[in-house]
Amino acid sequence: MQTRLTLKLLAGLILAVLMIPAVQAKKDLTTEIIRDKITQIRFFEEVKLGEAPIASTKVLPDIYDQRKFQPIWTDAEAIFQLLNAVSRIAEDGLNPQDYHLNELRLYHKAIQAIGTNDPWLSADFDILLTDSFIRLVYHLYFGKVDPTTLNPGWNLSRQLNLHNPARFILDIIRSGSAASTIESLKPQHPTYLRLKAALAKYRDIQAKGSWPRISEGSVLRKGDRDPRVARIRQRLAMTDGVSAVNDDPEFFDESLEKAVKRFQTREEIDPDGVVGHPTLIELNYPVEWRIDQIRANLERMRWYLHDLPQRFVVVDIAGFLINYFERNRIAWTTRAMVGDPYTQTPFFKAEIQYMVLNPTWTVPPGITNREYLPMLRQNPDYLKQTDLQVIDSEGKFVSPDKIDWKRYTTRAFPYKFFQEPGPTNPLGRIKFICPNPQYIYLHDTPESEKFSETWRAFSGGCIRVEKPLQFAVKLLDNDPKWPLEKIQNIIRSGKTRTIFLPHRVPVMFLYITVVVEQNGMIIFRDDVYRRDEAVIQGLDAAFEFKTAGLVNF
Repeated sequence: MQTRLTLKLLAGLILAVLMIPAVQAKKDLTTEIIRDKITQIRFFEEVKLGEAPIASTKVLPDIYDQRKFQPIWTDAEAIFQLLNAVSRIAEDGLNPQDYHLNELRLYHKAIQAIGTNDPWLSADFDILLTDSFIRLVYHLYFGKVDPTTLNPGWNLSRQLNLHNPARFILDIIRSGSAASTIESLKPQHPTYLRLKAALAKYRDIQAKGSWPRISEGSVLRKGDRDPRVARIRQRLAMTDGVSAVNDDPEFFDESLEKAVKRFQTREEIDPDGVVGHPTLIELNYPVEWRIDQIRANLERMRWYLHDLPQRFVVVDIAGFLINYFERNRIAWTTRAMVGDPYTQTPFFKAEIQYMVLNPTWTVPPGITNREYLPMLRQNPDYLKQTDLQVIDSEGKFVSPDKIDWKRYTTRAFPYKFFQEPGPTNPLGRIKFICPNPQYIYLHDTPESEKFSETWRAFSGGCIRVEKPLQFAVKLLDNDPKWPLEKIQNIIRSGKTRTIFLPHRVPVMFLYITVVVEQNGMIIFRDDVYRRDEAVIQGLDAAFEFKTAGLVNF
């Protein structure tokens, strides 16, 4: 008995010894295959593994160089977590197929079926996993769409100042923290999380067959009876809390009126509870378009919702608002007017450094060329109807009657238009300066009546502030040396005065077309500059590394 047992143990030992060269040979072959693939990736424009093109031609080869071309993804749990993260990335409005989801699943299934004995499968799978992870890190850190292609003045992009990005990526993978890193790179701000929840809600509506379309017809209001009322009720049951079931479904009752008002508020329509043409248009927007709008705004948040200071200002262009933030919460807000669709306010960041009380106004060249000079060529007496004065290149005042306006073109116009402080000055009583190449600033306006309008894209690009004096006090951080009364006294004096802020205040000019309030209300704004479509197209386009940060991927 003892002899038979000893012989079995000896046979097992011999078999194990004989298998060592085979196992080692498999490992060596996998390494050589990876080496060969990496060489192709480094030196050829496009390399595909299966149907999956490899995007990273710099960082990925460097990673495997540092590994001496040995496999990286040797932990089954790490592989599972990455596959799960890729499959769930749609929750953030990104496309899982950008990260090889189908190919990774096929390779994973094949390896599970035949084991790890196929070195070619193992090599390809390892490289695909690495490329997938690099793509995810890149998109979550920088965004998939390059904002500089949409706005040349954009300067909010993150910087990843890594001396050795390959080592950075490799250390994350080897530590087993790839999945947690992916989560940490997503914005953790409540506004981003609320927007993700909105995306899930609207995708659920889509999965259930979307909402019914409501046909054109007469205006509908409380007390009306119409077959379309039942469809309006069904539509609003999905988004605005009205019951789809009613004893008289074609009757427009008070509960439906309240739901219509909620919907109108959400769509930034005058909430009168009446279903007219504007409301009907918004009701009939396909759910797919709303989903894409949410995706576009999640992408925008990945551009800027990071490394936020304790105190900053956001010019919410599409919302026609100025929000003053302290400790990541809105501490103060006011309405604003922004650039019209022809003279769009750009998207960028700067710092508010000082303010000018009783400012003078020098008409910007763009407004001069676009408005004043053509008007003067037609009507030389036009300036007599305004408070504008003419100054030459030396700053001397020139009589408009001595100028032959018809001889000048926009390219060779040697004069500027100037206006003294006063009640008709377009800058109002105060302007706020945040030096930037676009020459955009914030200011008061004598046309305060326009702040009551819902759509406030009226300016030549700069931002008009509804409550400029309150804004001034906020920017001065309630400095006891600058109480509101003192500022008002200077304004009443009519004298121009510059006040430097004790601390520069960061300001971001942002374009946000979907917001979710703390109570969960989803607000779809008018795409004033028609910018959503370009972002959506970028999200749906093929993967491409852009020049971002200081990292060459």
